[in-house]
Amino acid sequence: MKRQPAIIGSHFFEIDACDSTNRTLQEWLKTHPLPEGTVLRTHQQNAGRGQGTNTWISEPGQNLTFSCVLFPENLNLSHAFILNMAITLGIYDYLTGFFHDHVKIKWPNDLLVNQKKIAGILFENTIRDQKVTQSVIGIGINMNQEKFHDLPNAVSLFVLLKQKKVLADELVRLLKCLDERYRLFREGKFEEIRVEFSRSLLGYHEPCNFFKEDVGFTASIMGVNTEGKLALHEGDTLNYYSHQEIKQSWG
Repeated sequence: MKRQPAIIGSHFFEIDACDSTNRTLQEWLKTHPLPEGTVLRTHQQNAGRGQGTNTWISEPGQNLTFSCVLFPENLNLSHAFILNMAITLGIYDYLTGFFHDHVKIKWPNDLLVNQKKIAGILFENTIRDQKVTQSVIGIGINMNQEKFHDLPNAVSLFVLLKQKKVLADELVRLLKCLDERYRLFREGKFEEIRVEFSRSLLGYHEPCNFFKEDVGFTASIMGVNTEGKLALHEGDTLNYYSHQEIKQSWG
């Protein structure tokens, strides 16, 4: 069967430097109607952002730092995390090509290899009438960076493989993985995505340490629901938490 044209990466822009690819792409969208799947890559990101107030620190020219824009159809706000899961699984697929079952997803959307962070994602959604009409997704993957000063839990492909990668070639492979997962999302394979995401979580069906309001507790991860809440087995009860409520201890 003939392969359908790619959505993610169908249009591509590359710039030398910017403060944040997410912020730059959002500014462009205010004045230019960009096609779905447009990707903006930069070689140097001066103010990369992560979830919440976190920052993403990347050595210029050594890693993959880019954003893409998607326009999901009829995506209810309550199901917005399914898009998060699909894109995260795309990066998971790319990394497992190198590291197999050593790759885990740290809820909600960090990627770890041997419990060290190698990639992160930032989703910034536009909401209208309780539906997600636009999602700008920032992705950072540590590729050729050799040292991570004051970041003991960070790692890169180079540190693990002792081999430099051609970033342009790896980006093509990564975008293909992302596109394949986004197609599953567009086909409505929500339960398939949720189950795969759950099974790929760091600590799935294992006792893990968490903090809630600075109080530590131990629970087993049973997966996530379609809203992205983490299901924890605590004693004889199953409780669900958003990522604002608890923090998983790792590393």
